[in-house]
Amino acid sequence: MLLIIGLTGFCCTGKDTISNYISEKYGYIHYSLSDIIRELMISKGIKITRENLMNFGNELRKKNGNGILSEKVLYKINNKVSTKYCISSLRHPEEILKLKNNSKKFVLMNVKANMTIRFNRMCMRNRLDDTKSLYEFNISERLQMKSNNKYTQQLKETIKMADITITNNYHNIDKLKKKIDYILKRYNLCNI
Repeated sequence: MLLIIGLTGFCCTGKDTISNYISEKYGYIHYSLSDIIRELMISKGIKITRENLMNFGNELRKKNGNGILSEKVLYKINNKVSTKYCISSLRHPEEILKLKNNSKKFVLMNVKANMTIRFNRMCMRNRLDDTKSLYEFNISERLQMKSNNKYTQQLKETIKMADITITNNYHNIDKLKKKIDYILKRYNLCNI
């Protein structure tokens, strides 16, 4: 039985932190769609910036269909023996539908957090591709929401598809872990 927990939400809400915790404690394998974009950009010698990540992802969708990133993850999954996966950075409804249609059980979590907290988290992680001002951070978020171009990120629509919403304004990782443990037990996602 292929079980996939998908995570969506804005930048720095804690999607990868949650995915890594679920992987470590419950034996899920974690893939990030953003990391797949980064891998492809590196292979083509493209500088990794937040703007380039969005543009490259949009071009991939335009050339190969809106579910292309999920197809790339499913290809990786088909080469593994595990049955439990945590997929983070889902930003288009087609990515979700592709994963849902190729799993026995699929649960989508929307992770949200206060914008100021998220910006501070971004400053602390200090990735090269991160924006450096709250103004740029805000503009980047608006670009992820929804546009008339069907190949761009559709985060607003993706969030609406969530089965579970988690608010992660925690400064204490142990509180977040307890919340995740509770949710996984409640939805029978622990011992599958």
